[in-house]
Amino acid sequence: MLSRVKVFNFFNKHKVNITILAVVLLIANINKNIGLYNHETCIIENDVVSYYAYLPAFFIYNDIGLTFKDSTDFSCKHLIWATKTSTGKYVIKTSMGVAIAYMPFFLVTHYVLKYTNNEACGYSPPYKIALVVSSVFFLFLGLIFVKRTLRLFFDSDWIILSIIPILSFGTNLYFYTVYEPAYSHVYSFALISVFIYYSVRWVRDIYNVKYAIILGIFIGWISLTRPTNIVIALFPITLFFLQHSIKEIFNIRFIKIVSLIAILAIVIWIPQLLYWKYVTGNYFYYSYGSNERFFFDNPRIIKGLLGFRKGFFIYTPIMIVAFIGFYFLFKKNKNLFLAASITTLIYIYITFSWWCWWYGGSLGMRPFIDFYSLWSLTLASFMYYMVRFRYKFFRVISILLVIFFSYMNIEYTLQYKKGRVHYDSMTWEAYKCVFFTKRSGCDVYSLLCCPNYELAQKGIDRCD
Repeated sequence: MLSRVKVFNFFNKHKVNITILAVVLLIANINKNIGLYNHETCIIENDVVSYYAYLPAFFIYNDIGLTFKDSTDFSCKHLIWATKTSTGKYVIKTSMGVAIAYMPFFLVTHYVLKYTNNEACGYSPPYKIALVVSSVFFLFLGLIFVKRTLRLFFDSDWIILSIIPILSFGTNLYFYTVYEPAYSHVYSFALISVFIYYSVRWVRDIYNVKYAIILGIFIGWISLTRPTNIVIALFPITLFFLQHSIKEIFNIRFIKIVSLIAILAIVIWIPQLLYWKYVTGNYFYYSYGSNERFFFDNPRIIKGLLGFRKGFFIYTPIMIVAFIGFYFLFKKNKNLFLAASITTLIYIYITFSWWCWWYGGSLGMRPFIDFYSLWSLTLASFMYYMVRFRYKFFRVISILLVIFFSYMNIEYTLQYKKGRVHYDSMTWEAYKCVFFTKRSGCDVYSLLCCPNYELAQKGIDRCD
């Protein structure tokens, strides 16, 4: 009996960590059962081709300029996408932040294969397994730091316990950990989770050198992974100004701390700058070309949030609850509300100002996955007040909404994999066909509106 009590107490004490571990192991098992790493065209595909190219180029082919891709005896030629520069070398379109996240898992796999006399060209199934493992690891890291951040503001483990499965299965984070695990989003989610936690800790103790070092490294890595995500730096900046006096900005000790953060962020970017210098002749290089840009005078915010092509609230409906949670976050912590709101509004504006505001083929609005750790604060605020609603009716309705919206994410995932939710051409008519009409009742493909990418680069959306 005593041992049972000890076991119960252990599980009760560590229930959040056990839940995180269970979620991660379940997703790892789903990855194993699906086995996408055994398919030639999966895992290292689309954007991942560019993210990943740094590693085989540097560690296997000793040619970061990628000139080896022109060799006729290169068996993996079709997996290198790059643009030839005036130097005669090739430049990779994306920055190397994701490759840094892949690197430990890649190196272990590569040297195990190399010293066991197996094929080590960089693109065989073991390398793809390494990428899947890296994705699951960063999911674990992200969830751990979501938990740690929430514990700074919420004293209920049960509130935190509800957030973990909602983020993992009730949002498109699930899709990008299972079906397209090597995309940048789960890595950005993890890095921003760490950054938010240490941002709060640093604002509470602004002279702490350890926190400053971590913030500097992670804001550098976050922006190197996805440059627009540097917006997350507004979160600690806003919190600082809300919680400290202006006089502290001119404190020599504080100036040294901020300088340390900035220097470390720049140091993280040095390999990228040296790479650009080597392959292009310039330290700074815009790899997306003149046709890909932002239209800040015409952001597609309404379509991005509510449109049926990729609408954030349509295809990740649990985030409706999270954004309602901004009201409850305001009631709980006004400074945190302001910091989260300002960061969110500017990120939304920048995200939907990009020429391809729907971000190509994807399930839902994939750039927003990166900020789910920030919005876990608003989601937790909703859950915190939900259990305190005066009327039981509202508590029941809220619980049912959370369950239904989370279920809808799984349904969207299944329909997307079947090809019924189209990757970039959904319309209201097609949506009705999939979800409100009998499956055999209409032809969804006849109801799609395929965007014209060339017109979009000029700021014109043919499906308006």
